[in-house]
Amino acid sequence: MDREIEYGKILAFIATYDPMLTENKIKSCTYFMRGISEFNVDKAKIVTAFHNEISEMEQRRTIKFVGVKEFSKRIFILE
Repeated sequence: MDREIEYGKILAFIATYDPMLTENKIKSCTYFMRGISEFNVDKAKIVTAFHNEISEMEQRRTIKFVGVKEFSKRIFILE
């Protein structure tokens, strides 16, 4: 599996564990993104993997995560 897919999944799990989608989660995910950006990663692929994992989690948990789009915009600032 590509590392970008793994990174996207990790970010989805960080974002959605209780408490979900908080300011501290935004900070944690932002720091994670900064750290991995040093490794010449495909950020667009990470974003896609994050959203795919969120969708899969919603199906598994039979829940709808409210605020994911806004959360995503704040952590995935593509340069």
